Amino acid sequence: MPQEDGAKTPVKPVKAYDPGFVHVDVKYLPQMPDEDHRQYLFAAIDRATRWVYVERLQDKSAASAGGFLTRLIDKAPFTITKIASAPPTASNIA
Repeated sequence: MPQEDGAKTPVKPVKAYDPGFVHVDVKYLPQMPDEDHRQYLFAAIDRATRWVYVERLQDKSAASAGGFLTRLIDKAPFTITKIASAPPTASNIA
C-alpha cells in the first residue's frame, strides 16, 4: 500500500478507566407482529471491563428508568462511581 508524504497524525493513547464508569442507553425496539406495543431496551456497559447489563421494559418512564438503575446497582459486580448517557436526540426520545 502506498504511503503518503507529510506529517503523520499523532496517535492518542486510549484512556484507561477504573471499573464503575458505566454508560447507559435506551433504545426502542420495533413492535413485533404478536405484540400490542413496542418495548424499550435499557443497556448499561462498564467502560473498563465491558460488563453489560440489559433489560427489556414496557416503557421509558421515570419509574422504569429508576427501577433499571436500582437493579443495575444491585447486580453490578463492582461499585458504580459514574453514570454517563447520550444527550437527547430525535432518535432516542421517540
